[in-house]
Amino acid sequence: MSYFYETHFHTKETSRCGFTAAAEMIVQHKNLGFSGVFVTDHFLTGHSHANERLSFERRVDIMQAGYSAAKKKGDEIGLDVFFAWEYPYHCGDFLTYGLSVDFLYTHRELMDFEPNHDFAGYAKLVHDNGGYIIQAHPFRVAEYMPNGAAGLQKEYIDAIEVDNGSHHNPAFNEAALRAAKKLRMPMSAGSDTHGLIMSATAYMGFDHLLKDSQDFIAQMKAGKYKLLHGQLREEDFI
Repeated sequence: MSYFYETHFHTKETSRCGFTAAAEMIVQHKNLGFSGVFVTDHFLTGHSHANERLSFERRVDIMQAGYSAAKKKGDEIGLDVFFAWEYPYHCGDFLTYGLSVDFLYTHRELMDFEPNHDFAGYAKLVHDNGGYIIQAHPFRVAEYMPNGAAGLQKEYIDAIEVDNGSHHNPAFNEAALRAAKKLRMPMSAGSDTHGLIMSATAYMGFDHLLKDSQDFIAQMKAGKYKLLHGQLREEDFI
């Protein structure tokens, strides 16, 4: 039996690009048969409603608002919701798992790494505190992400997202898969959902219910996961 998890999930409350409220998204994922989701809203310096001239604490409040709404609904209906975020660095995006909301409130230096061109510093802080970094859609080409602008940060990441469900051009995922195989790095899949119509296009399966984000990280490191694509079907649960 497999348990299904969305690993790349944005909400309307926090991400400027989100167009469905967190609670509605959680109900949808429960109805689709998921066991849990990782809310990966954009970081303060990214495409976030928190990217305003407010106090640092208020900006963190906004950044975790989508997660809080998702967690509340998940607790009500029985769907696990875990906190993560998508960190921007020079047109690249880095899904960061294993750290808490409280970690954000106590680490203002997270704001400084990108302007100081110090991704190594960001990665060290994350790893020193038990976090895990997956580079999202590393070969995507878009207006905001010129080809090669960020590059694969292979020295500092832990895994590569090889199936991003929002891609219309399969070449982006194919390039990521080739890179992950060449580097022998763990791989992830995520819908990169921003609303109901984008959900359940790429996700991951595990052989047990994940206890927490650290359990997810442990399974990634051990290679104990399945990469899945497309809508869940009844036979997937057998």
